[in-house]
Amino acid sequence: MGAAILMALAASLLAFVNRLTILLSPVAFLLASLYPFSKRVLQLPQAVLGISFGWGVVMAWASVRGRLDLSCWLLYASTVLWALAYDTIYALQDREDDARVGIKSSAILFGSMT
Repeated sequence: MGAAILMALAASLLAFVNRLTILLSPVAFLLASLYPFSKRVLQLPQAVLGISFGWGVVMAWASVRGRLDLSCWLLYASTVLWALAYDTIYALQDREDDARVGIKSSAILFGSMT
């Protein structure tokens, strides 16, 4: 019930943005929905985190500019890489526990190359 209320509140914010941003919003919902499961399936869930969180950059850009320029996509790519880097550093703390319970992460994938 609480999740439905939060989703309704978030969806209500779409009333204040342009058409392009509204069209981009289902992608945001999909990415946010996929991230929690990515640690069970993908070797780089930190990349999914970056892709998900970074999508806010794309939506904010679209909301302000009304179009998606090359600069937007470069900023998005930078955000994805930044999240991948910082969450890999964070994942190093849990590397042994994650490996024991079968959770995948870039810290495990990169091993000593991290």
